[in-house]
Amino acid sequence: MILINILPEEFRPKSEAEKISLNALFKGFIIGLAGFGAFHILILLLIFVKFLEMGYFKKIWPKIEPQIIKLENLKKEENSLEANAKIIDQLTRKNISWASGLCKISKVFPSGVWFDEFILMDNTFIIKGKIVSKNQDLMTILNKLINGLRSITDFSTVDLGPVKNINYRNQEVMSFEITGKTR
Repeated sequence: MILINILPEEFRPKSEAEKISLNALFKGFIIGLAGFGAFHILILLLIFVKFLEMGYFKKIWPKIEPQIIKLENLKKEENSLEANAKIIDQLTRKNISWASGLCKISKVFPSGVWFDEFILMDNTFIIKGKIVSKNQDLMTILNKLINGLRSITDFSTVDLGPVKNINYRNQEVMSFEITGKTR
């Protein structure tokens, strides 16, 4: 038997395979829509959690702000100490024999002289001190000190800076400043 169907294909009854594919397509659309909705709900939930965290941090910030300021001050102090440590490290690497240098200075040191300050910056030094003597002229003692320093080979130049005479308890005291350069 031959079956002739002259109906257009749109009006023909669907086969079972076509019905199943439409159901699978519909189910896929529903699952995709559910996944899309779940993704947006998850995003909204994350935004809500971040707002809660921000509220918590706004409440706790005034309590921890003094500690944060102290911590920042400690970091600044640490950075300055690290810078000082680097300078000290650079000075110790330069093979400067401090003991022998100070020993050389003490050998040319006349009695009655003392240092108030000994400053060493790069290759420049500044010596500030005072001279007192009952027997000798103060300028003579100062000249002995300068000539002794000039005789030390570690110094390239030695110059006399400002000199001031002070009368302290009926005793004449001379304050001086000597500058120079090391080799």
